[in-house]
Amino acid sequence: MVQTYFVQTRDLILNNRNWFDKVPSLRTNMAEPESEILIKNVSREWNAATLMPEALQFLSEASFWRANLVRPSAWIEHVPFAFWLVEALRPTFLVELGTHYGTSYCAFCQAVQALGLQTKCYAIDTWEGDSQSGLYSAEVFNELAAYNQESYSGFSTLVKSTFDDAARYFEDEVIDILHIDGLHTYDAARHDFEQWFPKLSSRAIVLFHDTNVRERDFGIFRLWKELELRWPSFEFIHGNGLGVLGVGADLSGPVSQLFEAGKDIEVASIIRLVYSSLGRGTRLRMDKELQFKSLQSDIDQRAQRIANLDSELTSRDQQIANLNQELGRQTERISSLGDELAIHDEQVTNLNRELMRQAERISLLGGELANRDEQITKLNQELRQNTESISVLGSQLASLNRELESRAQTVSALNLELAQKRSSEEHLRNALSETKRRGTELERKIDSMQESKSWQITKPLREMDHIVSAKAGLWSNLRDEATIFAWRVGVRLPIIRQAKVLRSQMERIKAEHLLDARWYREQYEGMPGACGHPILHYLLVGAKRGCLPNPLFDSSWYLQKHPEVRKARMNPLMHYVEYGVKFGFNPGPNFDNDSYLAHNPEAAASGANPLGHYLLRLKLKHSPNHPPKLNAKKPRA
Repeated sequence: MVQTYFVQTRDLILNNRNWFDKVPSLRTNMAEPESEILIKNVSREWNAATLMPEALQFLSEASFWRANLVRPSAWIEHVPFAFWLVEALRPTFLVELGTHYGTSYCAFCQAVQALGLQTKCYAIDTWEGDSQSGLYSAEVFNELAAYNQESYSGFSTLVKSTFDDAARYFEDEVIDILHIDGLHTYDAARHDFEQWFPKLSSRAIVLFHDTNVRERDFGIFRLWKELELRWPSFEFIHGNGLGVLGVGADLSGPVSQLFEAGKDIEVASIIRLVYSSLGRGTRLRMDKELQFKSLQSDIDQRAQRIANLDSELTSRDQQIANLNQELGRQTERISSLGDELAIHDEQVTNLNRELMRQAERISLLGGELANRDEQITKLNQELRQNTESISVLGSQLASLNRELESRAQTVSALNLELAQKRSSEEHLRNALSETKRRGTELERKIDSMQESKSWQITKPLREMDHIVSAKAGLWSNLRDEATIFAWRVGVRLPIIRQAKVLRSQMERIKAEHLLDARWYREQYEGMPGACGHPILHYLLVGAKRGCLPNPLFDSSWYLQKHPEVRKARMNPLMHYVEYGVKFGFNPGPNFDNDSYLAHNPEAAASGANPLGHYLLRLKLKHSPNHPPKLNAKKPRA
């Protein structure tokens, strides 16, 4: 029967007659859009009668089948050739890499089923999409799986996997048709071909879709140009291009003849024209079916909308009936309320009269209330004034109490100081008397010694020098005690004329903790006045005698390092307190200001004198960081 179709078609086309109506069997088996397009294009394009038999041998009844599954895809235009290829090759194993909606795969399965072949079909895809086709929803796989289960479950299997993972489950040299339609980049397509090449049988055909796409990152056309140089091939240009590659060494029959016919440019052009026309007819039918489904869906939606409106209209009619009943009840209620309203109007009139009487009463009370408010305002003003006066008196009283307390403390301190001065005065008077007595005795001895012959004869100079030195030391001690006594009792001597400055210096040294009183008394207990008031003794006498205020401040070392202090006749400790710390002067050879502050950041943050900070923490039994080596210095004789 297939041969009859070909002969009739060929003869009618060559005779240029209206041949389609004279082949009713062809009209019955072809989809009407496909046949009309085929007739139109072939009648116009085929002019070389001698090429017709060579072209028509690649058509069969299967080429005119109607596809059962129609989905939006460029592959729809190659479905007629897919039907012919399955019939011509009759494969044992068919594998498709990249299935998506299943247009191509279901065409292969439809042909296998229609021809009653024993072919095993496998569709391999992740059904997740890629950068070129976009991402899929789960619904794509679910719909295809349901259709496959219903139509082709006896020989077709959907494998949800990557191509590389699935390859290890297929034996080598078993696949007769391999359709590669995955990621269309050059590298990806080449990898798929090389990965699956060992699985191909000796009569295998490999199909490449999109060989005619040259945009974005599609690279199938590059791979195809390389492969068609190595193996027999045929390429369709329509439908984004479909490459048919004969990699099997034992290919024969119609498929092998197709590759031979492809070498003839005119015959190849007619074959492409025929299948391009059939493909456009298939696409036209797909578009019509999709349009029909869209219109049918729109009709169904409108029908549902009409049904919903009918239901809503019935509901509204029922609501109107209910409202009419309610209106009757409300009318009766209004009549009843009219009677009640008349009664209420009379009650309102009576209430208005009473309200007017109450308003007059309120007016009188309002005047009285205003008088009371005025009185309250005056009383509040007086209360505020009294409160302010009490507050001022309270402040004054607190101030007086504080002043009284301060004066009491001052009196107590003055009494204590007076007692101390009286005690010191008595001590100094006794010391002065004893010193005078010893001086008188010493002068008497000196006079007696000077009158003796031994003094005049033996070593007069050495003995005289010793006695004079002792006398000078005695008078020096006497002068020191007198000076301290004079300052403490308020005598105006030249050395203490700057009493206020001296008191300020004493307070500064005490506040900075720079004189260790206990240590000072132990070191200089033999010096008159050193035990009574160490700070005063140091400022008036001790510094001049070379005394140290603490174990770490070396007066002589400080003056030697900084001679300008000696020239200025400044007390070295006071110079260190007021200027030395600022200028980076160390108090002695055994203490470094910068090192101490670096190891004790709290001292640096508080701005404390580093030496005073160390001595205070030592006195409080707190071990400061980086303690210096102590090296106390005895005063010079």
